[in-house]
Amino acid sequence: MGAFEALTNSSHRLCRWYLTYTVTLAQTFQVASGSATVSGRVAPLQNVKLLGDEISFSFSADWGEGLVKHEFKGRVDGDSMSGSAALSGSRTQGQYDWSAMRAPLVSRLGER
Repeated sequence: MGAFEALTNSSHRLCRWYLTYTVTLAQTFQVASGSATVSGRVAPLQNVKLLGDEISFSFSADWGEGLVKHEFKGRVDGDSMSGSAALSGSRTQGQYDWSAMRAPLVSRLGER
């Protein structure tokens, strides 16, 4: 499947922020796996599911405020994906929209 650059954003009217991820996915027959890089830290994806155009996966990462579980659900449309992400941790809670685009070719040359 390849590498995707993903972006979550808060929809809070007083404090808008963005968090970027690099998600790398691989699929062999019906089994999908991968990793996510957040703030320079790599975490293995868990519970990766691809069914038609629907995708879901989760991972846990510590990006400065303790361990945060990330649960992504969405749809794949060609070179893009979008959906919602639930983040939960001791200091972070929330539901956020996310979108992703396939990483530029230059970033993907190392996959071959």
